[in-house]
Amino acid sequence: DNLLKEGAAGAFAKYNQEQFTPATLEGSTDQVLVTAHGLQADGSYLDPRSKQTFTYDHLRKEASGLQAAHTDDSKESLRAAFDRAAKEYAEDHYPQGVSTVYAIGDEIVICLEDHKFQPKYFWNGRWRSEWKVDTTSGDVKGLLKVHVHFYEDG
Repeated sequence: DNLLKEGAAGAFAKYNQEQFTPATLEGSTDQVLVTAHGLQADGSYLDPRSKQTFTYDHLRKEASGLQAAHTDDSKESLRAAFDRAAKEYAEDHYPQGVSTVYAIGDEIVICLEDHKFQPKYFWNGRWRSEWKVDTTSGDVKGLLKVHVHFYEDG
């Protein structure tokens, strides 16, 4: 277990960040996405909605070690407005949709994820999107990633 954890830790972390893996924090009904945008210098991740950082075990997919986060309050009202809109949108359009919204410099970064795994019916699917809003120019850039995998039994 230790050899796997140490040897593949970087690969698991990269995969979970790229997949926008949802994490459940203790005491919260909302999930947060594990993304490179939330990665802190100490290796923890930021949940901007709850203003907490957490440690994420990429092998077990478990969050722990909640700590109060130090965030930039200058863009918090704007970030929170985008967060409310993204959360409502995700809940309205995706069965298990999760959103996380970050304020990074002059950008608001909106991450959305939803997935459905149906191994019994031989298919899996995942939707990920990332939207960057430049708060100085108003420019918006988006990236969508859709992954659908159908396969056969045997």
